[in-house]
Amino acid sequence: MSRVTDTVVGGGVGALSPFTAGRVTYISATDPPTIGAMSVAAFSLGTGGTHPALVVSLTPGTDPQPGASEPLRVSGGAIIEGVGADSVLIGRGAATPGASAIAIGRLATTAGSNSIAIGASTTATTAGATAVGVSADATGNNTVAIGQNAQATVQSACAVGDGSSATGVNATALGTNAASSGTAAVAVGQGTTANGAGAIIVGNNVTANAKADVVVIAQGGLTAQTNWTVIHGGTPTNLSAAATPLVIVGGGAMTVTHAGNIVLGHGFTSFAANVCAIGGNATNSFIGTVVVGAGNTATASLGGLTVRCTNGITTNNLVMGNLTVIAPLGTGSAASGSILLQTGLTQAAGNTQHPARTGVAVNASGTAADTDLLVFDVNTATLARVSVGAAGSGGVGFKVLRIPN
Repeated sequence: MSRVTDTVVGGGVGALSPFTAGRVTYISATDPPTIGAMSVAAFSLGTGGTHPALVVSLTPGTDPQPGASEPLRVSGGAIIEGVGADSVLIGRGAATPGASAIAIGRLATTAGSNSIAIGASTTATTAGATAVGVSADATGNNTVAIGQNAQATVQSACAVGDGSSATGVNATALGTNAASSGTAAVAVGQGTTANGAGAIIVGNNVTANAKADVVVIAQGGLTAQTNWTVIHGGTPTNLSAAATPLVIVGGGAMTVTHAGNIVLGHGFTSFAANVCAIGGNATNSFIGTVVVGAGNTATASLGGLTVRCTNGITTNNLVMGNLTVIAPLGTGSAASGSILLQTGLTQAAGNTQHPARTGVAVNASGTAADTDLLVFDVNTATLARVSVGAAGSGGVGFKVLRIPN
């Protein structure tokens, strides 16, 4: 005996109009259901059909880059939000619990508002922190860590460079493996360390040696000491730990082993403590003229120049010492150098510059009755050595001073 089976054919799914080919379809929850074509999403074959992609565009049918190879092309912007409001989250395992934060990269993490983490395993976990680079870590408020394994871990610290670290408050480290751990310290250069408060260290493999408030700009291999201010264009040959305090602006083969030196020059070697040296032993480092004022010449009156020593005060009967001026010392039977005092000789009215003339000279003499003093004789227009007259020639108990006719 045969059986009869009823088959009920449904109404199916109808197409909405217009039904544009190539658009991404969607199903409406109507009865019966309908299939429509989205106005903002479509499949694109790209240029010549070689670069197909899913295109999302506010302008229907517009492919922003038909020649690109990327399979997803978006025109008009996109929102990829994490847990935090208005945050951006891109990458497997990335997390953005902070508002307005950005995490891009596998396991990239931000936890503070307005923080940015870009790179695999990068973390920016406090407000305003920025970390860019693989495993970079910015964990203090308003910190910046840029570079692989860069670390900025306290407030307002900044580390830029692979392996750099800024672990002092307001510290800055710039360069591969640069480290700045002192408060407000600055380390610039590969392997440079600023580990004293306020230290400023610039160069390669230069360290502040845990000293505070030092300034060193030099090439590699230098260890700074307390109260150093060193700007050296090269690698100092030997700046001793005993040379403190120390001020250097110069370069060349510099050797300073004494305390309290101030050096401006190239190729200098210290010879005593508490010396201010200008010039050096390097080629063309000899200083033959020192001008203090406003350059070589000036067209307006500048007034005079006073050179003086520190004066004593408040202490009874305080001896302050002498002012000693030494002419260059020669050797053997060579003529000795003099100390010359010159002034300008007045000319006729006008703008003719006064010529300089030596009025007094000091020059040692070993001749009996001579003195070391020479004075300018206007009558003969020569420097005349002052000599001593016979006993009593200036009255009882005195001798006259005289110059040749």
